[in-house]
Amino acid sequence: MWVRVLPGVLVSTGIQINKISHEDWMHRALKLAMQAFNADEVPVGCIIVHDNKIIGQGYNQCESLNDATAHAEMIAITSASSTLDNWRLNECAIYVTKEPCSMCAGAIVNSRIDKLYFGCYDEESGACGSSLRFVEVLLLLL
Repeated sequence: MWVRVLPGVLVSTGIQINKISHEDWMHRALKLAMQAFNADEVPVGCIIVHDNKIIGQGYNQCESLNDATAHAEMIAITSASSTLDNWRLNECAIYVTKEPCSMCAGAIVNSRIDKLYFGCYDEESGACGSSLRFVEVLLLLL
């Protein structure tokens, strides 16, 4: 089940959603984005939640680590997988401040994350509805 949460807009396909907790999770992701901003990185933050607990988090660190794959989502997925001692992140939700790119969207699908929430579209390289519909294509193939 994929859900997009944008400021003031809630799109769902019939799930009961506690809007306050979603806003709280996104607020935590925004705090991580501020850490990225303060480190002169692209300001993106991400958390992964399982059973109402944060099990992984990250913010963009491409510049500081000299690593093109050090996106917030990739770091959070690695952290969550370590926490659960499992690469399959079933029954998890990911909250990211900006629409994931194709690399991160692929990692989200491959790690079996159930729900995706993002704060804003990325018209240039977003892969979850704005410039690409990468996630929808991958889900059709599964």
